[in-house]
Amino acid sequence: MMQQQTPMPTEKKAYLLSEEAVIDLNAVDGKLTDECLKGSEWRLRTFELCSLGLPVIQLKADHCSISVLDPSEPSAFVDWIASLLSVGPEVDISFMASEVIRLGYGMTLPQIELIVRATEKGLIRSGIRRDKHKNFFLMETGDASRPIKMGCFFRDEGLIEHRPWDFFPDELGRSTQWPPESRLLIRKLARSEFRS
Repeated sequence: MMQQQTPMPTEKKAYLLSEEAVIDLNAVDGKLTDECLKGSEWRLRTFELCSLGLPVIQLKADHCSISVLDPSEPSAFVDWIASLLSVGPEVDISFMASEVIRLGYGMTLPQIELIVRATEKGLIRSGIRRDKHKNFFLMETGDASRPIKMGCFFRDEGLIEHRPWDFFPDELGRSTQWPPESRLLIRKLARSEFRS
């Protein structure tokens, strides 16, 4: 189903993100967005995911590698993406979003479901956080005004035995400084970014 690969450290001294793990993820079918995150692992919700600015359909995703990255210091979403793109954080967010789409860094909710399910069953050691700290990923919205959102999934420490996982989307331009314990999942990160 999935295999864990050995992460390779970055050779860039000032690189903000380091690779915690790599997940070899099987292909997943597309499905309606509002049918996602309904498994026994996920908190029950009383609203539609599409009402949060997500597309109606989550597209099929091919087999790929997922890099699980952790920041070296408190930092915002734009700092992470700027580091990935080797540009300054002052670069326009619309440019960052277009580059993220061009490079194929985004993920889908069915992919997140698969990772969480395999992690909960102990099938993989995925490198994602399973405590109060957050796991983030990039999501394409199909909305030209906000083409990229940050998805967040996390395990609620107060609900360990029953539907412990929750999700919310956030804006790429949010200025919150997230702690180094956070994780960023990136699809198809070029292996040339990291060297042994």
